[in-house]
Amino acid sequence: MTVARGLSRRCTLLYGTMLVASLAAAGCERPVAVTGPGGLPVASVTVTPAPASVNEGKTVQLAATLKDAAGNVLTGRTVAWTSDNATVATVSAGGLVTGKVAGTATITATSEGQSGTSAVTVIHVAVASVAVSPTTASIVVGGTAQLTAIPKDAAGNPLTGRTVTWASNNVAVATVSAGGLVTGKVAGTATITATSEGQSGSAAVAVMASSGTLVTDASRVFTEPSVPKPGYLAPVVLAPFGTTVTRVVGDPGTAIAFASGTGTWGGTRAPPIRTSGSRCRGAS
Repeated sequence: MTVARGLSRRCTLLYGTMLVASLAAAGCERPVAVTGPGGLPVASVTVTPAPASVNEGKTVQLAATLKDAAGNVLTGRTVAWTSDNATVATVSAGGLVTGKVAGTATITATSEGQSGTSAVTVIHVAVASVAVSPTTASIVVGGTAQLTAIPKDAAGNPLTGRTVTWASNNVAVATVSAGGLVTGKVAGTATITATSEGQSGSAAVAVMASSGTLVTDASRVFTEPSVPKPGYLAPVVLAPFGTTVTRVVGDPGTAIAFASGTGTWGGTRAPPIRTSGSRCRGAS
């Protein structure tokens, strides 16, 4: 019993000595900050390119390089991107900067409390020309045609995000909306103009009275107002003769000879009209 009791006391003392030594050793160690999957903390963040420039409506890619205190590159860390002036330039979660309007913005990349920046200048590229498409259009009264305008720089590159205003030089004939939609009012012509930053492009619009006329009296003289080219093919059914006469609206016209009676479509100096059927023919 005495021997057993002595061994127990010795074991207890040994355990206590080891515990004190362990605690003492732990108290002498300095705490180490361990962050990120690599174990070493981020000590610096470098953003490239710095500085950077980008045109309005265009993008530029920035990159962030993370390093530890020894200058070793760290990977697999989370990086957050921010812009101090989102009106001028925005930045995506991947560092892609988009220029909005002319000015400057500071783009910051942050990881584990460390940051790097790049000063980005957004450059305004002036509009050198405006291309309107189509350049010519023909519509009937009450009809519409959609025009588009593309501002371009001096090199012919399309520019986005620019303000375009539309105008008609003859609103009695054709009007145009803020989006370039032309509406025919009365027969005639109008020039539709798109303007951006002092530069303009235009389209010629012809408004036709109608797309065709049903003629029931072969002896009647029928005419239409003179309208400029380009025109469109207007079918005319000469009932009750069952003959369809097709001509290009805007041509001065040509004489038409019927089986009984005569009529004219416009003037008499245009090429003969095209006809189908046997009861009507073009005559000069």
